[in-house]
Order: sequence, then C-alpha cells, then structure tokens
Amino acid sequence: MDVFVPQPMSEKLKASNFLALSLRIGSWQRISKHEGDLVTKCYYAKRKIVWEVLERGLKNKIEIQWSDIEAIRATTYEDEPGILEIQLKQPPLFFRETNPQPRKHTLWQQTSDFTGGQAPICRHYVEFPPGTLDKHYDKLLQCDGRLADLSRKPFPRLESPYFYGISNVYRGGMSDDLSFRFGPRPSPIPYALHHSFAPISSSSFVPDLHLVRSLDPPAEQHIGILNSNPPMSGTLMDYGSTTYTT
Repeated sequence: MDVFVPQPMSEKLKASNFLALSLRIGSWQRISKHEGDLVTKCYYAKRKIVWEVLERGLKNKIEIQWSDIEAIRATTYEDEPGILEIQLKQPPLFFRETNPQPRKHTLWQQTSDFTGGQAPICRHYVEFPPGTLDKHYDKLLQCDGRLADLSRKPFPRLESPYFYGISNVYRGGMSDDLSFRFGPRPSPIPYALHHSFAPISSSSFVPDLHLVRSLDPPAEQHIGILNSNPPMSGTLMDYGSTTYTT
C-alpha cells in the first residue's frame, strides 16, 4: 500500500505544469511533435486538471474539475512512457485562446467541443515521457483523498465509454440531435395499433351455425409490424461565451 507523506500547504497549492506525449479522447488524438505542443496543468488550489493543446500558434484547453473524476488509473514502468487514464461523470469545459499578446497572461474564451465530436466520450487517455508522471500523480493523490481512494478501485468504473450511455456524438460540440442507443431490444407493437382491435369479452353468445356455414372463409390477412425503435433525443447546454484570464 502506498504511503503518502503530507507536504507543507504552500508546496501543495503550487500548480504543476508538465509535458505530455499524446492525448486521446475517443477517436480524436493529438501527438506532441514539438516541445510545448501538449501540456498538462494541475491546479491544486482550484482543484482542476487542464489539457493544453497548441495548434497553429493558438492554444486550446480542456478543463476538468477534480470533482467530476469518477475513476482514475496511472500506469508507470521504468524507462517507459507513463499513462494516465481518467473517467469523467460529465463533459469537461472547452476554451480557446483569444487575442494573444507577447509576455502577457493568456486570455481564454469558453467555446464548444473542438475534438471533432468526441466530447461525449467520458474517458481520457494521456501519455507522458518516462519518469514524468510519477511525482505529479503522487502529489495529486496526496492532495485529494477521494482521488486516492478511486486510484485503488477498478478502472474503468463503467463499461460504456459514453456519458449516461450516449452512443452518438456531438455535431460541432453542441448538437441538438443526439441519439441514445442502449442495444437491441424486441420490437414492440406500434402504439397506433394498440387500439385497432376490439376487446373480446366472455359471454353466453351462441353463433348461428347456418349463417356461419353460408359464409366463405375470409382471405388470409397479414399485419406488418415495423421494426422501429423511435429515437430519443437529448439537448446539451451551450455554455455561452465568457472570457477568462490565467
């Protein structure tokens, strides 16, 4: 069992910045080609983790609150890349850099999903250079007992990689046309047919056999039941546009 040694509060609250090799969310992936292309930032006072991605000279970031992490796992071996996996209970926040100025704090504007529609994926996978992840991961678990407990539990927590079983993806990050699929199920009789048949009640009715014999057998009829599962739809909240400074 790991033993975590408490650190002075001033040291605990100092943010950590460290380089990453790759970041993957569903089918979306970014691989660092130059130093600084991918940076992980851990804010211990604000209790959040940030994936920062540099693209075409501008920064994007994905911001995750510690309280939204419901499963976590780190895999480290000597002289091999460290791997951090987290599972979230709700989508993170997305930001883009706006109006960059040399030697000034970065200005951030909240935006929609920039991962090509992969925001509904609740698992994030990050690789780090050998020996980089270990000390930062230990510090994270020292600062949050709940995450330390989660690190000792099985990963992933849920089989589905989607939030709340969502198996479709956003269109541009904020879609109003989500499809919820929970696997195959038997085809029910369409609701419109429920009242198409008169109820049969028991009674003392006795048919006129002479009349019955005089009737030709009715032609065989078939009722077709469509194999259709009406789609459900969900609506995601657009967070609006807000400018932040870091």
